[in-house]
Amino acid sequence: MCWIDDLTNAQVTGDPFPLGNILKDSVYYPACAVDGSLVGLLGGYFRSFVYVDYAYPREYVRAEMFRHCAQDRPGQNPPSQGFRGYQVFAWRDLSQDDLAPGGWQPSVAPPPALMAMPGHAIHGEAYRDAMAHPFAFWVVYQRLDGYDETHGPERFSLVYLRAEGAAAYDALYHGRGIAPACVALVNPGAGFGGNWDDFENPDGFFGRLVLGSEKVPRFFFDYALRKADPPDWPKYSELVQEWPERRKRLWRLPG
Repeated sequence: MCWIDDLTNAQVTGDPFPLGNILKDSVYYPACAVDGSLVGLLGGYFRSFVYVDYAYPREYVRAEMFRHCAQDRPGQNPPSQGFRGYQVFAWRDLSQDDLAPGGWQPSVAPPPALMAMPGHAIHGEAYRDAMAHPFAFWVVYQRLDGYDETHGPERFSLVYLRAEGAAAYDALYHGRGIAPACVALVNPGAGFGGNWDDFENPDGFFGRLVLGSEKVPRFFFDYALRKADPPDWPKYSELVQEWPERRKRLWRLPG
C-alpha cells in the first residue's frame, strides 16, 4: 500500500502539502513538456513524479493534463501527450511556500558564460515569461475502469512546475540534502532545443549538480538513438529495463 492510495480529494485540496512524501522515491523529469509516456513506462517502479519545464504557460499545460483523460477509451492508440487510461482524481494549485517552506536561497549559481550561450536565447521569451508568470500544481490521477494493473498503478501523483530544471532541482532536492529516486532525461533540448545547458552531459551544470551531491538518485532514465549506446550518465551502468521500440532505458547505479 502506498500513501497515495489513501488520499481523499479533501486531503489533496485542503491538508498541508505533503512535500516530504512527494519528493521521497520520486522521479524528477526536467524539460518534460507534457509527456505522459514516462508514467506509462515507469509507473510499475515509481508512483510520484515531479515534472519541470519553463516553455509552456499554465493554460496549455492544464488543458493537456485534462484533455486526453476526458477523451480516453480502452483500445485507443496512446496519445503523445497526456496520460492515457487515467482521470484527474484531485487537483491543487501550489504556492511557493508549499514547495519551499521558509524560502529558498540557491546553493549554486550557473556560470554566466553558460547563461549567455545562443541556445538560451532561443527560448528567452518563454524563460522571461516563466519568471514573470510561474505556476505549480499537484495532481493525483486515478486509473480508469477498463484498465488493470498491467496498464499502470491504480493511482499516481504528479507535481508540475513552470521553472528552470537545474534551479528547481537545487530548490527541491540538492538544497535539502536529498535526492529523487530517479532522474529522467528525454531529449531535454540542448543546442537548438533552447536549453541553456546540456542536461545529458554528466559534466554539464545540471549533471554536476545532481551527480556531485552527497545524495544521488539510484536510477537514471534516458533516450538512446541506438540500442548499443551507453547511458548518457555513464556511472549508471546497470541496465534495469529497456523499451527498444521507444528507445528508452532505465538504468541503476551498480552495487
